[in-house]
Amino acid sequence: MIRRYTPPDKQGILQLIGSVFGDEISSRTKDLWEWRFEQNPYTLPEGQKILVLEEDSQIVGVLASFPVPMKVYNRSLIAFWFNTFLTHPRYRGMGAGLAAQLISTTGLGLGIPNRGSYDIWKAIGCFDCCKTITWSAIINPKAILRKKKSSKIATNVLGNAWALFNQFAFDQRNLDPPPNAFSCEEVHRFDQTIDALWGKVASDYPIATIRESRYLNWRFIDCPVRKYSAYIARKAGAICGYIIFRNEQVRGLKRGYIVDFLTTKNDKTALSWLVSNAVRSLRKEGVDIISCLVPRCCLSIRATLRRHGFVFKEYEYSVVGNALADYISSREVATQDDWFLTMGDSETDFVI
Repeated sequence: MIRRYTPPDKQGILQLIGSVFGDEISSRTKDLWEWRFEQNPYTLPEGQKILVLEEDSQIVGVLASFPVPMKVYNRSLIAFWFNTFLTHPRYRGMGAGLAAQLISTTGLGLGIPNRGSYDIWKAIGCFDCCKTITWSAIINPKAILRKKKSSKIATNVLGNAWALFNQFAFDQRNLDPPPNAFSCEEVHRFDQTIDALWGKVASDYPIATIRESRYLNWRFIDCPVRKYSAYIARKAGAICGYIIFRNEQVRGLKRGYIVDFLTTKNDKTALSWLVSNAVRSLRKEGVDIISCLVPRCCLSIRATLRRHGFVFKEYEYSVVGNALADYISSREVATQDDWFLTMGDSETDFVI
C-alpha cells in the first residue's frame, strides 16, 4: 500500500535505510531527515510531500521531496527536490509506483537521478530541465595517480610534469592578490546584506533557487551533516558575491567541493576572486582535487573555472522535472538555457 507519510513513520524509514545501507548510514540519516524536513522553513501548511510503501505494517519503500524557494522568471514559488528514493530489495519493482504517485501531486518537482533511475523518471512523465557538468581541478596529481594504481615511476614523472604545468598555467591566478577595492571575508551566518545581493542579481538568473538569507542559513549554516566554509566578496565596501565550499574524504582521496556561489552574472572579476579564494583555502586544507557542478549552459562561469584549473570533466547529470499544468507550465521549466543551479541546490551534495 502506498500512502502519505506521517511523523511516526520516521523510525520505520530509518530502519529501512539501516537494513539496506547499514546502521551507520541510518544514524547519520536521522539528523539529515530532521533538518531537511522537520526544520525546513519552507514546509507548506499541508505538510511534507513524502510517500511510503507499506507491507504488513512495515515500511518497505519511501520517496521523499524537500521544499525550496524557487524563482521561475517573474514568479516566486515552492519547488520540491526529490530525494531518499529507496525500496527494500524484495520490493524493488515497486519504486516506479511511488514516483508516479508523488509527481501526480507535486506542482513543481525536480531531481537529479543517477543513470539507473533516469529512465524510470522519464517513463513516468518527467522531462529534462537542465544538463549539468561537474568540472574538477587536480591539486595533488600524485595522489590521483596512486589511486589509479600507476607505477611509482609513472606517478613521479607524470605528477611532477602536471605540477609544473599547473604552476605556470593556473597557480598564479589562484595566488594573485585581490583586485583593487576587492576584499573577501569569512562569514558564519548570512544577514540582510545577502538579501540585498539577491535583490540586485535575481533578474540575471531566470530560473534559480531564491538565495535569500533564510534559505542560505538553513541550507548551509544549520546543516548538521556537512561543515561548510562561507565567504563573501566586497567591492568598495559593498557586497558583490559569495562562495561556499567544503572538503571530504572520499574513496581514498581528500576532495574539495565548491557547492554554491553567486555574483552579478557579468561580474567575472568577483567570481574569479571568489573561486581563487576557495581554491587557496582548500589547498591549505590538503585536498587532492576540487570539483564544481555548473549548468552546461553557463558558459561564462565555465570559462572562469577553466582559468583556475577546472579542466577535467568528471560527471554529467540531467535535472529532470514534472510540472502540474494548474501550477506552472512545463514549457517554462524546460527552458534549459535559462537555468542556474549548483551542487548545493539538490541531493547531489549528499551522495557524492
